[in-house]
Amino acid sequence: MRPRRDHEQGRDHPARPADRDVSLAREPLRRRLPRQPADRVPRRADRRGRTVRDGWPVPAPALAPRRDAGRTSDQPRPKARTFRRRRKRKRDGPRDLRGAAGPRDAVRRGGCAGHRAAVGPAGARGCLGRRHGDLARRHREDACLRCERSTTVRPSLTHPWPTRADGRPFCIAHRGASAHAREGTPQAFDFAADLGSDMWEADIWLTSDKCPMVSHDPSFTATDGSMVEIAALTACEMAERHPEVPTLAATIAQARQRGQALYLDLKAPGAGPLAVVELEKAGFAPAALGAFDDAEARALIEADCPWPVTVLVRLGEDPFARADATGADIIHLCWEHAGDRPQDLVTPDLLAEADRRGLGVAIWHEERPEVLADLVALPVLGICTDNPERLGGFHALPPTGIEVVCHRGINHIAPENTMESAALTYDMGCDWLELDVRQAKDGTIVVMHDPTVDRTTDGTGRVSEMTAEQLVRLDAGYWKDPHWRGATVPTLDAAIDLCRARGRRMYIEDKDVPAQALVDFVRSKGFMADCFFWSPHSELLQEIRRLAPEANIKANIFHFDGFDAMVATLDPQICEIQVRDWEVEAPLCRAHGIRPMLQYFGSEPEVFDRIAAWRPEMINLDRADLLLAALRKTIR
Repeated sequence: MRPRRDHEQGRDHPARPADRDVSLAREPLRRRLPRQPADRVPRRADRRGRTVRDGWPVPAPALAPRRDAGRTSDQPRPKARTFRRRRKRKRDGPRDLRGAAGPRDAVRRGGCAGHRAAVGPAGARGCLGRRHGDLARRHREDACLRCERSTTVRPSLTHPWPTRADGRPFCIAHRGASAHAREGTPQAFDFAADLGSDMWEADIWLTSDKCPMVSHDPSFTATDGSMVEIAALTACEMAERHPEVPTLAATIAQARQRGQALYLDLKAPGAGPLAVVELEKAGFAPAALGAFDDAEARALIEADCPWPVTVLVRLGEDPFARADATGADIIHLCWEHAGDRPQDLVTPDLLAEADRRGLGVAIWHEERPEVLADLVALPVLGICTDNPERLGGFHALPPTGIEVVCHRGINHIAPENTMESAALTYDMGCDWLELDVRQAKDGTIVVMHDPTVDRTTDGTGRVSEMTAEQLVRLDAGYWKDPHWRGATVPTLDAAIDLCRARGRRMYIEDKDVPAQALVDFVRSKGFMADCFFWSPHSELLQEIRRLAPEANIKANIFHFDGFDAMVATLDPQICEIQVRDWEVEAPLCRAHGIRPMLQYFGSEPEVFDRIAAWRPEMINLDRADLLLAALRKTIR
């Protein structure tokens, strides 16, 4: 066998076996893949964009048998199939969903009526035409997918409903990421943008001097515990005493800086015209205004509001009667409390009638993943949610070929190494959770980065001197933010159960757990194939390799005397590489059957733009949100 040479040391070592495992593919994780010459490996890709040439086992497409299969040379070939030419469609245009003839050119130019009403003049795009019974078939028939609009029902509608380049419904963060921060605050709005939102929903009340403020309720609890009525204070008094409550002007500026649209829910009587003034003053286009109150919505329409106007429809109300009463452009269905399957109320007939009337449709705030999965397939303009990560995370992107490893979870939002940060990681669509493990006094393996609990809990003391029962009683969230009060120190057992339930995988960093104890525990959970290990203590890592030849282990070249020494010592499946070394070391690892994993714990957007262009197989990072933002830019 021809020897290969180390790129740094120049020392000969045997070539890696031809069946070296590269992939960490899930079924099974260490599946052996036969090597083929590069020019003979098909470029077929799986759902994540990975190919056989990348070392991933992608099933071959089924091939239909030839029609002359089994024919002998003395038998005649079967006659070629002949097809009757389809009757050409009449040029007088397709019938609309109610059965009446509709002009074909209007469909081609303006898209479906339900979106024409909301998206405004030419150039606005976003009609989905997704599968939803008869409506979807008519959308496809009318060539309405991602169509260009050039007509609008209301001439004064000059600012269209904004749309995504990929045609998905807008992810509308309900009062910001209100599941992860105090609702309606700048922090909640920032977190929403981090987690993949497209638009922020904000409720508007007025001060005594008619300044629009962002707050869901007319009163709120101040930091001293007292109740404050917004209408009882002037704008200056609000700014001096309660700066945590933002003005609409400040929220508009924040939305512009974060690239977000705004959906203003007008709560105070007379708030509509004042909100329009603020939008016009700021020159802010991507917005919509809505109200439960018919008079408020109707007043905006009568005043020729240049932004889309929505009417919010409660459960049990007739959305079309509300639309008739207000003249609104969009019906916003607030049906989140309609049982376990509220999506069933958004029937093809309802969508067809909205389309016939030229009405757009927006959807209530929804957090249940199984309901969101159905809603996102509907031809609607947007979906509200308290958890924007469940609608706008990595799973909303086309395949990228990148597997995201979250270092201690989404730790800039949730407290690190907690079940809360783990759940947020999985909800955002990340593939791997990195966590740190230590052994408690009673032998229980717990999740904790530091040797003491001082930094990340409300307690003090060394982990090794406390029992699991004592550790679980600590508050592991309040140090991060009062919103996370009540988070606890998890055990590895609980963390693995959550990971398995979400269908994800785990990177276990062993801080001080004896190798035998860790290997035995992970084996007892049947989790060896769905995780990989690393330790800052080389003796622990080598012991894991000795005890578990089947274990997946990560290593770093710079921790050894070159690439050869790393391979000889640990025989790793994954090699972690810094940004500065990626273009040199990643090809070397691939050539030797080791999977490269980029590491970047920084927060520079320019670096994430480079990473998005590289498309690394794996990346270990602190700020998954910045990678998401960089990848979203590539599809806009």
